[in-house]
Amino acid sequence: MASSTNNVKLGVCTIEYGGVDLGYTKGGVEVEVATETYKVMIDQFGNTPVKEYITARTCVVRAPLAETTLEVLNQIMPGASLVDNATKQVTTVVEASPAATTEYILTVNGTNYSYTTDGTPTQAEFADGFVAVINADGARAMDAANVANDLVLTARVSGVSYSVAEAAASTGTFDSITETTAAATGAKRVDVTTNVSADLKAIASTLKLHPVSAGTDLNEDFIIPLAATGGALQYSYKLDEERIYSVEFNAYPDDTQNGLLFKVGDESAA
Repeated sequence: MASSTNNVKLGVCTIEYGGVDLGYTKGGVEVEVATETYKVMIDQFGNTPVKEYITARTCVVRAPLAETTLEVLNQIMPGASLVDNATKQVTTVVEASPAATTEYILTVNGTNYSYTTDGTPTQAEFADGFVAVINADGARAMDAANVANDLVLTARVSGVSYSVAEAAASTGTFDSITETTAAATGAKRVDVTTNVSADLKAIASTLKLHPVSAGTDLNEDFIIPLAATGGALQYSYKLDEERIYSVEFNAYPDDTQNGLLFKVGDESAA
């Protein structure tokens, strides 16, 4: 392989855990992979190893999270539960008779989501297509679902509204885009139990790090299929310092994939 200065990379990353974007960080996200080995020695060769075996490999991601919201705390703390009296915005998008081989584009909070129909589209296929496109975005403001063949968008965070509109570049025209439930503020609280004897691997989720400079190129992603954090937090209330959740994620081997610990690059590669 020819050397290239283009392969020298800098920059920050986004961090997604369990399909949820954990937001901004402060101080840089660190990845540490450690490998332990056992060196076999025999008398005839003195202290020179004649063989060496891998005995352990570990992977740890340390992330200083700057968005210290209740939703983030609930996501990263085992044994936590969110008590939420606020209301989530719900928007219903209807397209009863989608046009064939036509690109439809929705703009949500300035982000475009595009779906192109096939030659014989149905209302259900149309809704399912947008559900797949929207829910693939870890930074999305809402979750998408097919409800009675309509596209229903529900905010991921209660009390926070989002905008939805047909993009100017959309070739297809939606029948209607209606806010069926408005966002409303309300009291929130996170309750945290001791959660003694909890199996962290059993509640582990996928952790993804994506370099911001890579844009839509996923070949630089760092992915841990099974990651969990014990929930140790240390932060200060100071006048001249941001409140940070310093979280440590540990990787666990995936039994269904020959002990897969982590992977680097585009998951769609086959």
